[in-house]
Amino acid sequence: MLVQNPGGSPVHVDFTLNTGGGEVKPPELQHVEIGAGSRRTFLLNAYVTTTDVSTRVSCTDGLVACERAMYWRPGAGVPWAVGHNGTGVYRSNPVWYLPEGATDLGFESYVLVQNPGGSPVHVDFTLNTGVGEVKPPELQHVEIGAGSRRTFNLGNYVKTTDVSTKVLCRDGRVICERAVYWRPSPGSPWTVGHDSRGISP
Repeated sequence: MLVQNPGGSPVHVDFTLNTGGGEVKPPELQHVEIGAGSRRTFLLNAYVTTTDVSTRVSCTDGLVACERAMYWRPGAGVPWAVGHNGTGVYRSNPVWYLPEGATDLGFESYVLVQNPGGSPVHVDFTLNTGVGEVKPPELQHVEIGAGSRRTFNLGNYVKTTDVSTKVLCRDGRVICERAVYWRPSPGSPWTVGHDSRGISP
């Protein structure tokens, strides 16, 4: 997590990590000072080990800008080979659109849903494909626990190079992001990845 303070005075931030198991608030990530006109980098691996983690950064005494950068290695002990990043959003919403996606020709697409709220919520997925709308029954009224994040592999539901996603939360507000990765051959490591936050009306 990259936190920028463009202002002329120090500010303080609190981190809340939303994981598959719920909310985590590492003591070392509370009331962290970001100096005037400075940026700090925080490695989340030092606090949680999981494939499901989203972050809420709250600034208690000013304004900051936040971004998430992710890198991975195709094998143990080798250098980073691929990475992507995304800017933060400043509020959750009941509806999100994710225009990009592919689940064929070596591509894998994931929709990431964060519930930063204090109560469970339920979401419905609509997949817009080249041949029309698909509403997988397993992706209707899916629960996202309070203070948690879930990951959904679209390849489990459609096989296509054209898929967009609509996520609708009927009983609360969520934040959605889309990540796409590519393998040159089955079983090989991901060699390309990109990511985008959703669009909310």
